[in-house]
Amino acid sequence: MTKRFFLFLTLFVSLLPARVFAEPEAAGQVVEVQGSAKASGAQAGARTLQLNDPVFSGDTLRTGADSFLAVRLKDQSSLTLAADSTLVLDTFVFDPANAKGQSVATVLRGLFKMVSGELVKKDPESVKIKLPAGTIGIRGTTLAARVENDKTLVVLLGTLDPATGELRGGHITVQNEVDGELRESAITEIGQGVKIEGVNQPPSASFEVPAEDIQIFEKALKAEGQGRPNPSRGPDSKSAFDRYMKEKGAAGVGYRSAEEKPPAKAQDESDEALVEEANMLQPPQKKKNEADVSTDFSKDEDSGESRT
Repeated sequence: MTKRFFLFLTLFVSLLPARVFAEPEAAGQVVEVQGSAKASGAQAGARTLQLNDPVFSGDTLRTGADSFLAVRLKDQSSLTLAADSTLVLDTFVFDPANAKGQSVATVLRGLFKMVSGELVKKDPESVKIKLPAGTIGIRGTTLAARVENDKTLVVLLGTLDPATGELRGGHITVQNEVDGELRESAITEIGQGVKIEGVNQPPSASFEVPAEDIQIFEKALKAEGQGRPNPSRGPDSKSAFDRYMKEKGAAGVGYRSAEEKPPAKAQDESDEALVEEANMLQPPQKKKNEADVSTDFSKDEDSGESRT
């Protein structure tokens, strides 16, 4: 009896590594990193991210000052964080056999970009980006956004199909709850944006974001890959936006490249809206001898611990 018991126990324990102690399945991996980028989560703990490191569902991703992080998920979507940004990959599940699953991320602060993947193609409702105030739905395109406190500016960048060279715009929905009612605005054209001014505030109507302001996004998000294309990060949103603007220029709308200086603007009331949009894109600036009223990106709001 005792011998049989020990034989059974040995067999049971031998099966545990495969069933109980299996390695957690990665949601994706780091495809580019510069400066300081860190992750923390229940599956892999706190760690500094390096090129090709795995990321997991439930991870919180953070970038430090003068840093940059790009992650490719298993459905071929990608998430990019500029400096001083924080994103939580709340849920990521993907079955490659039928391209079904779910992807939910929460952007807490900073600049980020998302390129959609296989999940959106199969079921657009399965992909959601949550904000401090509101949510973003993505329908097969590239978007970028700036989150500061509870304010958000969302911009549709579009993509170039790497196989065909076709310019693709896509569709973004921006939602927020106002007095218990869900309000929504849609972005359907490259270069257009929507703003949410805070909790219980409706998304604005879509509007054309000035090209020079979008170039601030592109520079912060390294869309040009420091002068070289990076196939691991998917379609090049910068070239998509540039091509779109050049086509608009050919149609008589006008286009100014990143190398050309913008013309001087008239100092009238019409500039005030553009200044406000640009301020949403620019990193917070501290003024000498004045109280710092900008978002403090050097500490986590929930823990108060410094991020290095």
